[in-house]
Amino acid sequence: MGNVKTNRYSDYWRKSYLYNLFARHFICLRFGVNNLESLIDYFNKKMLEIVTPGGKLTIDESMILHRGRSGNRQYLKGKRHKYGIKLYILATPGVLTLQLHMYKGKRDNEVGGQGHTNKVVAKLLKHYLNTGRHVYMDNFYNSVDLADFLLRNKTHVTGTLRIKRKRNPSIVCTSKLRRGGSIFRFNRAGSCVCKWKDQRDVLMISTKHSPELKVFINKRGQQILKPNMVIEYNKFMNGVDRHDQMMSNYTCEHKTMRWYKKVGIHISQTMLLNAYFLFNMKMGKTMDYLEFREVVITKLLPPPPEGHRVDRQANRIHLPAHLPKDHKAHFTKGNILLF
Repeated sequence: MGNVKTNRYSDYWRKSYLYNLFARHFICLRFGVNNLESLIDYFNKKMLEIVTPGGKLTIDESMILHRGRSGNRQYLKGKRHKYGIKLYILATPGVLTLQLHMYKGKRDNEVGGQGHTNKVVAKLLKHYLNTGRHVYMDNFYNSVDLADFLLRNKTHVTGTLRIKRKRNPSIVCTSKLRRGGSIFRFNRAGSCVCKWKDQRDVLMISTKHSPELKVFINKRGQQILKPNMVIEYNKFMNGVDRHDQMMSNYTCEHKTMRWYKKVGIHISQTMLLNAYFLFNMKMGKTMDYLEFREVVITKLLPPPPEGHRVDRQANRIHLPAHLPKDHKAHFTKGNILLF
């Protein structure tokens, strides 16, 4: 148990060949630095072919834990896993991943450099602009300029906003509010910046939802007034976080694995998780994720041939015996047992 981890303690006693810790039946996957981009491109194109998402989308980043040497390794101060490979993800609120981009730092020719966050959003939404969809993002991406750009491309945006971003209305950012109070301003393009005071100031931006205060019942059953854009943001901004949560339950990446192997396995696991949700939506079922994984692996990795079970069927019994003696009747290796 210290060396081989299973998802449940009962799996150590299962008789299925998938849980035979000494099985000789393997299928090897090979990932290299040069073919990761091909794998990501394949994933993105395949999701465009088979999935037509609804009107709600979400953009967030995900970290693949890695503290080794790599030019792609990033450091995020506020994250639990501060070091790792960063993936930018476009997803649905229901955990389905639609598009991926692996960030390469300063060497990234597609989204690196000045205007980094705007380039990331434009790349992920490349095939979904001018369709009237609504994207939810946090304050790492949002700005008034980005909201105006998306609005010109018939795409709405809602999310939190950093107070020091350019073109923020100064009267909204500098106003002192009592708890429960709010203030907002619209610009000519139709973007609304709103600040609402809860335990601390919450700065929001939206091109669709109003800053109107509405009654909201919290987890304690208390009725409080919240801006409509805050309520809608909390409702739909959870796709990537839920995706990471479900991926963490069945991790396959070892701590000391090379970074490109980790990324390759992570993308393969993302494909499997997408297949799980698509299967449940298509069949109208709610199959357990672990059961779904075992069914898929059984199809990809059939049972080993019967020849692998010869020793077990022969019921051979191995008994200890002394090493043979030399011509002087001495044990050559001391009193060692030979099996």
